[in-house]
Amino acid sequence: MLLSPKRHTSLDCLPVELRLRLLSENPQLKVVGRSWYRLSNQFYRDLCLSVKTWKFWLEIQKNATLYVKSLDDYRRAARLINNERSFLTSASDTTDFIEYLCDSWHILYCVLFKWPRLFFETPFGEPPESWYRKQEVTGSIEICERNLSQCGLWIKILKTPSLLKMLKVRFTVRYANDANGDARIIEKTLPVFVDDWCKFPGIYYISLGTLEICQASHVSKNRRISLCQVNAKLETTAQNRCTEYLRPLGLDFVPYQQGKPVILAHTDEESFRFSGFEGLLYHSAALRGSELLELTTDVGSYDQAGHSRRQAKFEVRYRFPRDKQTNDRGIKNVDFPYLG
Repeated sequence: MLLSPKRHTSLDCLPVELRLRLLSENPQLKVVGRSWYRLSNQFYRDLCLSVKTWKFWLEIQKNATLYVKSLDDYRRAARLINNERSFLTSASDTTDFIEYLCDSWHILYCVLFKWPRLFFETPFGEPPESWYRKQEVTGSIEICERNLSQCGLWIKILKTPSLLKMLKVRFTVRYANDANGDARIIEKTLPVFVDDWCKFPGIYYISLGTLEICQASHVSKNRRISLCQVNAKLETTAQNRCTEYLRPLGLDFVPYQQGKPVILAHTDEESFRFSGFEGLLYHSAALRGSELLELTTDVGSYDQAGHSRRQAKFEVRYRFPRDKQTNDRGIKNVDFPYLG
C-alpha cells in the first residue's frame, strides 16, 4: 500500500515496545530528543533489573549514588532529564525514585557489567596485603556474556627494570546457565619485549588482547542478557623482587579506541589515579555494600586531596604502525565511564 506524500509517521508515535526494540539495536537514538533519552534510561533500567534484583541495587545504593554524583561535573544536565517521576511505568517503579540511581541506569549498567574495571587496590589506592606477602593479587567481576572482550592491565612502575615480562594473569570464567558448573581457564602473559616499551616509571595501560568469555554453548537463545563470573589472579615468577618495582592497579575491559587498537599507553603524571568512588562501587558490588558504607567520607576526602579531574596526558603505542596519536591526550578520559 502506498502512503500519501503528505502523511508521515514520527518515531515518537511508535509504540513503546517498538521504540525499546529500536533502542536495543541503535542506542544512539537516545540523542533524538528528551523522550528518547528518558526511554533509553528505562531500557537500561530493565536490563539492570533483569540481571540483578531490586534488593541488590538497594544494597549498593549508597555507594552507587555517590559514584554517580561524583560525575555531575560532566553530565548533570543529562542526568536531570531522567530525574522525573512521570515517565516511570513498570511494576518495579512502585518503589521510591532514588536520585543518582534511578536516573543513571546506563552508567551503572556499563560500569558494573558491560565495560567494568576490576580494581586490585583499595578505594584509597593501597595495594592488597597479598601483593607483599605472596606477590599475587586477585579479584572478581560479573560481566555480560559476549564472544570477545578487550582486556588490559593497569600497572604502576616504581622503578626500572620493571620485570613486566614475568607477570601472568589467569582468568577463571564461570557461566550462569551452565548446569555442570564447569569453569573455563584463560591465561594471558605479557609480551617478552614489554620491558623494552616501558623504560620509565609511571602508570601504564598494557593490552592483554581479547578474551573469548562466551562459548557457543552458552549463548542465550532468547537474547536475554546473562552474566558470567570472571575471577582474575595476577602473579609473578620473580620472587621477592616485583614489589619493589611494580604495583598492580587493576584490569580494564574498556575497548579504548576501537578503530586504532591500543597496545600500550603511558602517563608520568603523579596526580593521575582512578576515582576512589568508582573503586568503592566495585568493592561494594562484590561485598553487597554493607561492609564498606563507613568508608564513603574518607574516600571523598581522598579524592578531593589527590585526584585530578583534568584528563591525564597519555603517550600511546598502537598495534599498527600506520596509526598515529592525533592529540596530546592520547586516549579518552579514563575518569568517565565508557558508554559505547
